[in-house]
Amino acid sequence: AKTLQQQLTKNSSAIADMKNKPYRMRILLRVAETLAYAHENAVTVGRLDFDSIIVGKHGEVLIVDWSQGKWLNDSDDSDVLPSEWIREDLRVLAAFGLKLMFYRDPPKQLDLSHWVEWTGNLSGDLQMILDRAFLERPEPYKSVDDFAHDLTRHLAGYPLALQKGDALVMLQGLFRRNIKSLSLFM
Repeated sequence: AKTLQQQLTKNSSAIADMKNKPYRMRILLRVAETLAYAHENAVTVGRLDFDSIIVGKHGEVLIVDWSQGKWLNDSDDSDVLPSEWIREDLRVLAAFGLKLMFYRDPPKQLDLSHWVEWTGNLSGDLQMILDRAFLERPEPYKSVDDFAHDLTRHLAGYPLALQKGDALVMLQGLFRRNIKSLSLFM
């Protein structure tokens, strides 16, 4: 098995796949699902990189580097991860997603100004998903499962769950998703 980085440097078909944005989003979704499973088992990842991800022939995704992660001990009073650990993993996941979309490393210290500069080139709903994970707005995700759910809806062309109850955000999303159709009538 080879890491995502090894596949991309040696395999021209993997490089061609990486140029396909939906393919990259499906990798991000599989990473999020793997991370959600880890969270259910009280483990965080702490770091995601192309060297720590294996993508198999059939699209299966494995995270192979958990060395920066944290886990609850048997002596801990709860088997639920602390919310700050979940927030940290969501930020790591969002930064990995950004790297995956542009296939280059974001700055080492990914602060607000860098984030806005990088995400400005993304489509509306994908930008909203990553913003919600990294910047915690408009409302932070409570879990990686919620992130994966929104990414699944985005890939399927449905409105995002984060838009519930916010009429302006819903109208903006509706407009973004249907801009091509609307332009035909004008």
